[in-house]
Formats: sequence, C-alpha cells, structure tokens
Amino acid sequence: GYSAMERAMEEAAEERTTRMFRNIEWLNLIGNVSPMLGLLGTVLGMLLMFMEFTGGTVDINKVSGKIGIALVTTLLGLSVAIPATSAYAILRERIETLTDEALAVSQELIVHFRSGK
Repeated sequence: GYSAMERAMEEAAEERTTRMFRNIEWLNLIGNVSPMLGLLGTVLGMLLMFMEFTGGTVDINKVSGKIGIALVTTLLGLSVAIPATSAYAILRERIETLTDEALAVSQELIVHFRSGK
C-alpha cells in the first residue's frame, strides 16, 4: 500500500544519505585532527624554547628557531583544518539539499497510489 511505499522511500533515502555522509566523513576527521596536530607542534616548540633558558644565557637564534617551529605548526594545522572543515560543511549541506529534493520528487511520484485520489 501507499504507507509501505512511503516508508520504503524514506528508508532508501536515509540509507543513501548515510552512505554519502560516510564518503565525506574523512574531511570532518581531517578538520578536527589537524588543529590538534598544530597545537602539538606549538607545545613542542614552546617546550624546546623554554629548555634554552636553563643554561643561564640565551642564544636568541636558538630561541627564535623554536618559536618558529611553534608558529609554523600552528599555521599548517589551521591551513589544513579550515579548508577541510569548510568543504565538509558545504558538502554536507549539499547532500541534505539533494536528499530533500529527491524525497519531494519521490513523494510526487507515489502520491497517485494513495487511496481516494
């Protein structure tokens, strides 16, 4: 009957949408992990910099190199995270829009099978 067709249509749409979301999930993972890797590099660079202070005298060239490590890793982490997170959000929205459009078209196709119409 009509209600079974409607349920089957919704289940098929949900299954397909889930499959498409799974295909872009790696963008979400990259967007979440890369800032943490950048932060790890930042902490490492700062630790290395502070270790230079233990000798009593500070070589500014050594310290600036360690600060450079901290800044570059932060920059790299954000440079990867921002595009990946943006692409994930755009693709996720597009998948949701396509799913809604497909459900609307499917609904129009099966409406003729509803009893009383």
